[in-house]
Amino acid sequence: MTFKSDDLEDLEIARGTLEQCIVDVNNWMLQNNLKLNQDKSELIVMHAKHRLKPSLESIQVGESSIVPSDSARNIGVIFDSVFERQEFTLYK
Repeated sequence: MTFKSDDLEDLEIARGTLEQCIVDVNNWMLQNNLKLNQDKSELIVMHAKHRLKPSLESIQVGESSIVPSDSARNIGVIFDSVFERQEFTLYK
């Protein structure tokens, strides 16, 4: 979803839409005997380097409030908030 970083009304609409999407995903998971792990949920707000970072303070995921991070890891790639990515390898 996209929104203008300087438009607070746009930001609140985006936050509400995102939170409702998470509720819908969580409901689907429950219906399919799956569980959304709130403790492992991450939020990253991506933006272009030349634009201001949007001031999204947090979103609600069930009982948890998730605060945005500067980077998030997903299936072997670390994404950061300005669309750069870095691969990582786990050694055992």
